[in-house]
Amino acid sequence: MLNQQIAQLVMWIGVIMIIPALYRFVYAASALTWRRLFPSKIFEVRFFDEESNTQKSVVIKLPKDRSASLVSLIDEALSKEKHADVHRK
Repeated sequence: MLNQQIAQLVMWIGVIMIIPALYRFVYAASALTWRRLFPSKIFEVRFFDEESNTQKSVVIKLPKDRSASLVSLIDEALSKEKHADVHRK
């Protein structure tokens, strides 16, 4: 009886610990599936500056078959930003 309760307790602790990792995996996989099923052609990126309370937005229009190019543009911009930060230090 006690062994069964301990086994159930260990199982539930394992379930509680694995749920966040499983959630992140399922969320990422569903985002990729959603993008394949409903490819977007228009992306709006908003920048909000809390100090001056200004908001700027950029609208990017892409053909349906080139949606992967947005991801590569973002990766390229981030790598350039990291590269510039390294040279500033």
